[in-house]
Amino acid sequence: MTFDPVHEISAGLTIHSEDGEQLGTVKEVEGAYLKVDVTLQPDYWLRRSDVLSFTNERVTMSFAHADLDAHKHHTVEE
Repeated sequence: MTFDPVHEISAGLTIHSEDGEQLGTVKEVEGAYLKVDVTLQPDYWLRRSDVLSFTNERVTMSFAHADLDAHKHHTVEE
């Protein structure tokens, strides 16, 4: 069995694009997806496989803010 540190991501961490823009916070984690909570906007899902790095304070995604719409999911796809 291999250790996958991305599975250690938990609710409450801020999420940023690769170019440093804050996208929101992790609301929940379900399977291969992170639900993103954005103030005054609908929540959406991002794939965990798009995570570039994370610490105990923030998650950095592997795409620029300008490319966010191409990575958003409105439901979890299994």
